[in-house]
Amino acid sequence: MLFVKSAIVVRILQVGLLAGAVLVWAKSGFEYVAMRQAMDAPWLRLAFIMGGVTLFTLLSAWSGNKLASNRNRGS
Repeated sequence: MLFVKSAIVVRILQVGLLAGAVLVWAKSGFEYVAMRQAMDAPWLRLAFIMGGVTLFTLLSAWSGNKLASNRNRGS
């Protein structure tokens, strides 16, 4: 999709990344941590890993802002 020179395509990808970060990674992270806590298993490392994955996905979505602005200018 990034081969199409349109800012709209970048915005669609950003929305998909945001939805994925919240609806997949964050939701799964909370569920997995709760499951580990219920089993009295170590959970802190899992929380950090899932938080990092969520943060990385959010930063990926945010990094598309410059790409979209460049495509709006025609660069």
